[in-house]
Amino acid sequence: MISTGLRRESVSEVVTLERHDLSIWPFNSGLMVAPGGYRWRDGIKRDGGAGRFLVSDVPVLGPEAIWRTIDPLADHEMQGAAKEFATLSSPLTESTVQDFASRYGHLDPWANSVLREGQSPQHDTPHATGADALVAIARATELLSPYTPGETLESWQEIHVLMVETFRLFDDWQLLSRSKGADSEVESDRRASAQHTRWMLREVLDLHLRTSTWAGFGRYGGDGRLRIRPRHLAGAMWLQIARAVDEDREYRSCAGNCGRWLVIAPGASRRQKLTCSDACRSRRSRMKREGRALSQRERRSNDEA
Repeated sequence: MISTGLRRESVSEVVTLERHDLSIWPFNSGLMVAPGGYRWRDGIKRDGGAGRFLVSDVPVLGPEAIWRTIDPLADHEMQGAAKEFATLSSPLTESTVQDFASRYGHLDPWANSVLREGQSPQHDTPHATGADALVAIARATELLSPYTPGETLESWQEIHVLMVETFRLFDDWQLLSRSKGADSEVESDRRASAQHTRWMLREVLDLHLRTSTWAGFGRYGGDGRLRIRPRHLAGAMWLQIARAVDEDREYRSCAGNCGRWLVIAPGASRRQKLTCSDACRSRRSRMKREGRALSQRERRSNDEA
C-alpha cells in the first residue's frame, strides 16, 4: 500500500498530502476542500468526451497539495448542509455550484476525471505485468495519471434532484408524525401513514448509503471505535439525512439569515433551535435591535405628522 504522510495544524484546518491512497480518501478527519475554491473549465473526460468541469488548482500530491478539511457530521455549523443543498434553486447553475463547492468541496471527487491542462490522454494497459503493472497501479491511484478530479454540472444537478425528492418525502414524514388526528380512527390512519412514509424514506436512503459510505475502525489516528464514514461530500449529506430520520430530528433555517440550516434534536434548548453559531446569534440580536429602532422612528414620524 502507498504510504500517506499528513501535516495537520489542527482539526478542520490544513492538511498536506505527500502521498495518496484512494482507499482512505476522504481521511477520517474529514472531507477535503480546496482553500482557493474551484473554477469551471473546458476539458476532456477519460472516455474522450468533451465538457465543462468544476476543478481546483490544488495539486493532488507534493508540498503544494494543501487542503482545508471539514467534517459535516461533527461541525455544528455544517450539519444542515444536505438541506442547504436541497433548497438551492433548480436547475443548478455553474455559479451556484461553484459557490457551494467553495464551502464544502466536490460532491464526489473521483467519480469524474478530466484531463489535466497540458497533458495528453493515456490509457492503462489491461493485464499488465512487471514494470507496466506498477505504472498501471500508479495511474489508477492518480500518482502518474494525466487526469485530475473534475465534476460536470449535470452530475451536480442529478444529485440535487435526488436530494430534493428525498427531502419531499422527509417533509411528508415530519408532517404526518407531528400532527394529530381529530379522532381515534383518523389518528390510527395518520400513524400508519407516518410509519409507511418513514419506511419508504429509509429504503431510499439505504440505496444511497450503500455506495456512498463505509464502515470501519479507522486509521491514522482516532479512538479506534467502529464508525460509519462518508466516502465524499454527497455521502456525508446522505448520512446527515439518515441521521435525522434515525434520531427523529427536524430541520429549521438559521434565524441569523446566513443560509444555513439547523438540525434540531428532540429536547434541544430554545437557544439551540434559533441560530447555528455565536456569530449568527449576535447578528440576530443586532437585527432585532435595528428593527426596534426602526419601529420607534416610524412611530415618532407618525406622531409628528
